[in-house]
Amino acid sequence: MNSRTTLRIAAAFAVVGLACATHTGAVGTASMKAIEQPADLILKMKNGTCGFVVRPPTIYANRLRRDKVRWQVTNLCNEDVTAKIDFPKDPFERCTREKMIAKGRTENMRCVVRSNSDNGSHPYDIYINGKKAGDPDVEIWDN
Repeated sequence: MNSRTTLRIAAAFAVVGLACATHTGAVGTASMKAIEQPADLILKMKNGTCGFVVRPPTIYANRLRRDKVRWQVTNLCNEDVTAKIDFPKDPFERCTREKMIAKGRTENMRCVVRSNSDNGSHPYDIYINGKKAGDPDVEIWDN
């Protein structure tokens, strides 16, 4: 094999390696919306009952990278509460689905995106002390 052929083979391996690194997220790309900060789920009093606010309102996760989604739940209500996250069409595995959160405390609830979950919007329900409090979204993609 001459040096020109060796150089071409090395260049081909470099291109394939860069493509693989970009696809798996090892090298950042502009089209990936990485989730690095937790979503804040703040429980607070609304009209005499415990309600919630989610920031950001939509969470983005990549199914090919099997992103981990974390809700940081802060209880600002006047009582200890049980917070539950329920997915009608479940895109997650290894989830913390329900947690008792003491008044004034912050707890984490985590999930891992299934690699075979469907792309698109996945609405989920938030229950506080067994009552449905709302239904924000998780957006899943494989870009």
